[in-house]
Amino acid sequence: MKTVRIGLIDGGVAPALSASVEAVRSFGGPSPDAFGAAALAHGTNVARLVLEGLPTARLLGARVFHQRLDAGVDDVVAALDWLVGQGVDLVNMSLGLRTRSATLERACAAAHAAGVLLVAAAPARGGPVWPAAYADCIAVSGDARCGPGELSWLGQPEVDVGACPFLVPGAPARGGGASYAAARFSGRASALLAQGLPALAMRQHCFQEASRVGPERRHA
Repeated sequence: MKTVRIGLIDGGVAPALSASVEAVRSFGGPSPDAFGAAALAHGTNVARLVLEGLPTARLLGARVFHQRLDAGVDDVVAALDWLVGQGVDLVNMSLGLRTRSATLERACAAAHAAGVLLVAAAPARGGPVWPAAYADCIAVSGDARCGPGELSWLGQPEVDVGACPFLVPGAPARGGGASYAAARFSGRASALLAQGLPALAMRQHCFQEASRVGPERRHA
């Protein structure tokens, strides 16, 4: 199987995972080493979930979360451009911006044209977020019907795929959401890339592999 290199635009990765981390670079923030506990925990959890899907993956961390779990669009664009320049196969973006950006859209289009698979989190409620809403990204939302390794094909205007949203399956109180669903999907997609599936075939493969088709029914 090929070695898959995965870019994580997130909040850093704890030293415990350093054996899987090839490079780290910080974008924005008061200093390269300034980041809060929440940002580091989020990035580390995302990295762990990706590695569950493909333990042999090589990770490149682009840190855009620092003291809080928010990021400026310019930092996200710079992070994406850097990762594409590093030759990654997939970029996981467990984040969402509420304002559409032409600059970010162009960066996503350029990454897609370079053959990079883009995965972005899309919350189940609250309207569209970017970059998930761009056509060049696979938008992933949490689907409580899915267990680890399972996918649902949601086929919604702004959401493509559903995946297990929980950090610890069966324990929602331990944390969950679209961020972790995107990470689980990226792990699964990375395993498929390692087996030789072309990035351009990923959407069709997910539709065929999905254990469920159609959105999860949520009670108000």
